[in-house]
This record gives sequence, structure tokens and C-alpha cells, in this order.
Amino acid sequence: MDRIFISKRDLWLGLLIWAGALVNIVAGLFLFSIMPAVSLIMLPLGGLILWTYYRTFYRLTEKDIIVRSGPFHWTVKVADITEVYPTDNPRSSPASSLDRLRIESGGDRWIMISPQDKEGFLKSLVAVDDGLVLRDGKVVRKGR
Repeated sequence: MDRIFISKRDLWLGLLIWAGALVNIVAGLFLFSIMPAVSLIMLPLGGLILWTYYRTFYRLTEKDIIVRSGPFHWTVKVADITEVYPTDNPRSSPASSLDRLRIESGGDRWIMISPQDKEGFLKSLVAVDDGLVLRDGKVVRKGR
């Protein structure tokens, strides 16, 4: 069972992302004739910013959560998950919204994601691991 969950996108964050990308692209084009080396960094950076915003999704398999954000990816073993709970923590993460889920997977390992369908994500996660239960809007390991 593979299921894809698209990242929720906050409008205000989208406007900020587009502003940052456009600044890089416009500055890169303007500087091309003056400083081509700087331009060759700024133009792709603008594209990278947009790529991570529009290509952030989470693939839940029987064994893993594969997090993709543009060219970046992370894998969380479902068997290692200790807790998943809602958060609005603004720290950098592969999430295009502050309406997030924090996935803790033992020790100091964690990642925050923002699936559009948070409830569906949590229910699907519990469905792939008998050791996880959905309780009070969060997922916990049985016995915790």
C-alpha cells in the first residue's frame, strides 16, 4: 500500500516563497552581464526555492515514510516511530504550511511535515503498523 500525501500550502508562505524566488531570478538576470558567476548561482537558487515549495509530498509505504521536497528526501522507518502529533513550530522543515505534524522516531530524531489530509495521514499510518494507535488526535506507540 503506497499512498501519497501532498503538502498543505499556506498562502502567506507561498507569497514569501515567490518573493524570494523572484528576487533571485530578477537579480540573477540583471547581474548576468556584470557578474556571471553570481548570476549562475542566483538563477538556479530561485528555481530551487520554487521546486521545494511545489514538489513537497509524503509517500507512506508499508515500512517507510518517504519525505520529498524538491531534490531533497528523507526516510523515516514506520517501525521506529514513537509519536506523531500536531504542531505549528516554525522551524525549517519539508513542510509548506505551519499546520504540521511532528514525527518522532526515537532519541533526538524527528521531522515535521504538513500533509493536506492530516487525519487521513494519521489513519493510514496506524493502518500500516499494528503497534501504533490513534489517540486524541495524535499517533502513539502502544503501551505509551
